[in-house]
Amino acid sequence: MDKLQAEIDAISSQIEALQQEREQLSIGAASPDGDSPQAIAEAYRRHARETAQVSAEVKGIDDAIAALSAQLHQKTAAISKLAKTQPCRARSGRGKGAGAGTRGQDQRTRGRIGR
Repeated sequence: MDKLQAEIDAISSQIEALQQEREQLSIGAASPDGDSPQAIAEAYRRHARETAQVSAEVKGIDDAIAALSAQLHQKTAAISKLAKTQPCRARSGRGKGAGAGTRGQDQRTRGRIGR
């Protein structure tokens, strides 16, 4: 269970790091180096290339976050399932006789109370 918790912590940390990286990605405005038509055209072409590159990076980050979130959900469900089954194992160690004896005693007691 400790191994699962360590994996969950690592996945959560990675998701947080990716989210911060995504927030820091930005595309600056197209700023031409001059007023000439060629300078303006080059500035907008450069801006388009940068936009495409940043968009691809954002998509990659979003895909990674989605995959890690699915993995996180799976491991969280697994640890939750383990947590539910471990107390049952501890209870089952008491043996079958403990439950059966009290059930019979309760039935006899109920019969006496009613009289």
